[in-house]
This record gives sequence, C-alpha cells and structure tokens, in this order.
Amino acid sequence: MDEFRIYATGVIFSVLAAGAVFLLLPAKRVAKPARIAAAVAVLLVLTAPLLKLSGDYRDIIAEADTDLPSHYEDLAETQRKQRTELARERFSQSVRDILERNGISPSDVNIYVTEKDGELIIYDVALTLRPDATAAERSKATRIVTEVFGVEPSVGIER
Repeated sequence: MDEFRIYATGVIFSVLAAGAVFLLLPAKRVAKPARIAAAVAVLLVLTAPLLKLSGDYRDIIAEADTDLPSHYEDLAETQRKQRTELARERFSQSVRDILERNGISPSDVNIYVTEKDGELIIYDVALTLRPDATAAERSKATRIVTEVFGVEPSVGIER
C-alpha cells in the first residue's frame, strides 16, 4: 500500500509540474517541444512500475506458479469433501422418502459414500427402524434399498 501511495504522489506531482511548465512558457514556438517533453515525462512516471519489472518478472511469475498447484489441490480436496457430504445427505433423504412412501418410517438413515475416479459410490447403507417395526417391514426396507441403490443395507431396530 505504501508503494502505491508513493506512485500516486509521483503521478500527481508530475502532472502538476507539467501544467506549471505549460503556464510558464513564454512563446508558442517553444510550447510544442515543451509539451512533448512534459508528456514524455508524465508517461515515464506512469509506466515506472512496469519498467521496474523488466529484470525480475520471470522470477515473480515462477514464484506464483509454484504456489498455485498446492492451492488448487486444497481447493479440489475441499470440493470433493463437500460434494461427497452433499451426496450423502441427499441419498439419505431419498432413502427416507422412498421408505416413507412405502409405509416404513426409519428413525435414522446413514449412507456411506466415497468418490472413485470422479464418481460417487454408495458402499454402505445403515437403517435404524422404529421399535414397532415388524419383521415384514424390515424385510421390505432391505429389499427396497437394495433394489434402488444396489447396496444391501444393515437394518437395526431403535432401542
């Protein structure tokens, strides 16, 4: 921030100096070359930050490139975790909705999801049914989840 303030101050003073030179010029004959000189001076002040980069811009770019891969890996890992968690929540709600439409009210649904080669894979389903669930409901819940998700769930009864 300090460098920017110094740069802005330099630009302002160079423009003021150029304006003062224009006001103090006595003859029109001298005015045109003086204006050109003042314009070049103002342009040099404006482009000074770019001229400072001339030698070490490659180092700056190389340094930035080395920091990016780890940053992208962190972002990708965070995104993968968020996608997996969201899928787990949605699958759990889907199981709950499907079972409730079939007259079964689970007290808890846990879906275990992993990601392999960019695809989400359900590798386990754990259902907890209410204590009043019958053996037929337990069997029906197992059959429905297996048919819909391709994974045989472990079914327990709430205590």
